[in-house]
Amino acid sequence: MGNDEVRSPKPQRMTNGEIRRHTGNWQPATGNSSPIENRKSKIENVSDLPAFAGALLFALHPVQVEVVAWASGMKDLLGGFFAVLALWQYVRHVRTPLAATGRLPTPNFAAATAFLILAILSKPTAVVVPLMAIVIDRLLLGRAWRTVLLTVTPWLLLAVIGAVVARLNQPAAHVPQVWAPWRPLIAADAIVFYLRKLVAPIGLAPDYGRTPQVALTSVWPWLGVPMLGAAGYLIWRLRRAGPWPAGALLALIGLLPVLGLAPFDFQGYSTVSDRYLYSAMPGVALAVAALLQRTRPAAAVAATAAIFILAGTLSFLQAGHWRDDRHLYQHTLRVNPDSWVALNTLGALLGTEGQEDLAAEYFRRAIRIQPRYVRARENLVRYLLARQEHWQAIDQMRQLLAVLREDSSEPTAHATRRAYIHLHLARTLVAVGRPGEAGAELEAALALAPRLTTEAADLARQIDEHAPPPTSAPAGPAPVEPELR
Repeated sequence: MGNDEVRSPKPQRMTNGEIRRHTGNWQPATGNSSPIENRKSKIENVSDLPAFAGALLFALHPVQVEVVAWASGMKDLLGGFFAVLALWQYVRHVRTPLAATGRLPTPNFAAATAFLILAILSKPTAVVVPLMAIVIDRLLLGRAWRTVLLTVTPWLLLAVIGAVVARLNQPAAHVPQVWAPWRPLIAADAIVFYLRKLVAPIGLAPDYGRTPQVALTSVWPWLGVPMLGAAGYLIWRLRRAGPWPAGALLALIGLLPVLGLAPFDFQGYSTVSDRYLYSAMPGVALAVAALLQRTRPAAAVAATAAIFILAGTLSFLQAGHWRDDRHLYQHTLRVNPDSWVALNTLGALLGTEGQEDLAAEYFRRAIRIQPRYVRARENLVRYLLARQEHWQAIDQMRQLLAVLREDSSEPTAHATRRAYIHLHLARTLVAVGRPGEAGAELEAALALAPRLTTEAADLARQIDEHAPPPTSAPAGPAPVEPELR
């Protein structure tokens, strides 16, 4: 947003007549003048230095490192980029003379709507942008509720469609369900966690392991509910005290889809994540800028310098953890020793370096922490087959099949996966002299994936001849794939 759009270019306030002459504004048929003619919007009262401090905080805060450093964080960057563009064009629409009549669309509103659609397509959590527009329009620009709601209604309809499509495509079927009355406690825990990371951004990692079950066993949800209730009441009472209460509301709205009030896929790993703060940081930046506006100039300068030095230094150090997978997941284990994703990824890396025994220990630790973790079990099976430890491999493959049968989140993909595991299990059973059991496993593989006829034909002949086939392991550990999306 250009500087001339967030503050008045002159210290003097223009009269209503001057505004009408310079902008072409006119009196609506009701005889009531536009609120924008009568007073400055609250956001215009933020001067350059506090605004610059807020922008620095947004750009340099260490929680932003994950979104920038991780390739899969591009969707967060794109979603945030288009969301800001949508809100910018929305504000420009509100300031046009035509907006005072309530007629839509103006070119600015059409552009804002296009950017909103792009934001939702980039990151479905952008469905909260219409709520942000309501806060900006009502609390910062000062328009009447009726006018605000009439303007935002098309956006709310788009948001509902986007939320429904996102829920249908990401049903969070594999996430352990939490009793609905407990979900506000999980949300309170997440908010308190984010506040702590905003104030003291140390110990940042891609996997905090703060699942709903872990959160409910801590004291923070119980402390967080009364604390947040008091904070919410204070913000409501001070909603007209300047832009900072609006900034706090914008930050909260940015987090709404990922607080755990509704289940989402990543909760299988953790409810909280640094990248979820990206959509909340503009509100944080606005609140900080508004608070600095109320301080003396010397204090604002000192705060700006502190943000630049401290946030910049901590972000530089945090970015160093992202230079490669080994450093990233070693750091993750220091922050969260129970990160089964980090253990499995480090195990796979060790396996590619020839340290198979150490890799297998990492896989076993990951399985102990999360027995339903399929990738770690697959990697352990590969290791056991390579070491000719057939009986242990048979046991792991049977446990892996049991886990996949119980997981209904991806039935088609799991059917093919299960077919190959049945096939490897059949080969291993032949190797230990169990051709009868091997035949049953081969039939199960073909029932799940009939196209495996070529692989099955040779194995069927070996079963008939009772001749043990070669039991070479699948090549190498499973590919190291980023899971924390």
